[in-house]
Amino acid sequence: MKVFLIGLGRAGCRITHQFFEAGLHNVEGVLVDTDLADLGHLKYRYRIPAGEALIDGEGTQRDLSLGMEVIQADRYGIIEKMTRVKGDADCIFLISALGGGTGGAAGILLEEMKKNFIEPLYYVGVLPCEEDLSVVTINAARALKETIRHCDAFFPIDMDHLKQSTRIKGNYRGINRLIYTYFERVFRIGEFSGRGDIGENAVDFSDFAKTLKGLSVVGLKGQDLLLNPEIDKPEAVIDLTKAASKMTTLQVELGDVQSALVTVLGDRDHIDFLGSIPARLWVEKNIGGREVRGGDMPLSRRGNVEVLLIFSGVKRSEEMAGLYKKVELLGKAQQMDETITEVIDRIGGMRRTLNELEREMDETYQKLKGKVEKKE
Repeated sequence: MKVFLIGLGRAGCRITHQFFEAGLHNVEGVLVDTDLADLGHLKYRYRIPAGEALIDGEGTQRDLSLGMEVIQADRYGIIEKMTRVKGDADCIFLISALGGGTGGAAGILLEEMKKNFIEPLYYVGVLPCEEDLSVVTINAARALKETIRHCDAFFPIDMDHLKQSTRIKGNYRGINRLIYTYFERVFRIGEFSGRGDIGENAVDFSDFAKTLKGLSVVGLKGQDLLLNPEIDKPEAVIDLTKAASKMTTLQVELGDVQSALVTVLGDRDHIDFLGSIPARLWVEKNIGGREVRGGDMPLSRRGNVEVLLIFSGVKRSEEMAGLYKKVELLGKAQQMDETITEVIDRIGGMRRTLNELEREMDETYQKLKGKVEKKE
């Protein structure tokens, strides 16, 4: 598939920059950030600074309100610069950290892109992790609904699920590399132009686009079959499929999945027409829906076989439910704040009224007192 890829904010730009560094022939795009120093460290020709007039390239410092103000003010200029760069594309991906000051403003940019571009628009949002400051979680909760309603599919990235046993702090490079690996495989879909049975059974972009709807996750697991030449290939593919269904960008229950795309990647000696069939049958049996597509994709690495899963139309997720709950709590807290402010204003008004009455009564008393003294 031909992908137009946008990185927004510090995390989004750093993840996206990996695709440009790799020189993938089917991926082009831009990097957008409000921090000129961070943006300057990324050696890529299509960099778009935002907010120079408002914050002088100093970044938003996790201030979501400021980030939204900046992107709102600069959105037309950003879209204009994107249009100069974007050629023919099958789809558009935007990557950002949902809890960032700039990245959390992705919804504004997605809305404007939806108005200007006809390609399917997908959003990859990095969720807050347990080690993040509370302001990051609050930002993500505030930005969530507004962001995902402007894209055709939303890929949340749960770093706590991806990190396994390692700490995230100090290991962002490793986590970003893992995110790159997942989506580099996704972007391979439709890139095969070979011949024979494999080419005829290869997945293409239409399979991908038809699968995606709403909340979506990616799963990936590989194995070098040369290490065990006697292994039963269909059985190995099923084992890899089971493992890939757990090694996902967001943990989900298979019963909540409505549609899936199954791709088996490997060299010609280790995949054939039967390559993806066992994987597809296993997925069909285990997900809640029955809409399963799939096929094979050749890889140049000899002996290596990978199973790539894309689950979509996910009904619910514990991680997302937690963020939605925070949205509700924030809304209630905001209403409470407004109510408290209104009560305080009313008390202040009553206090001012009482003070005025007290002054008037004092003046009246002084006048009456003066009249009484004169009579005496």
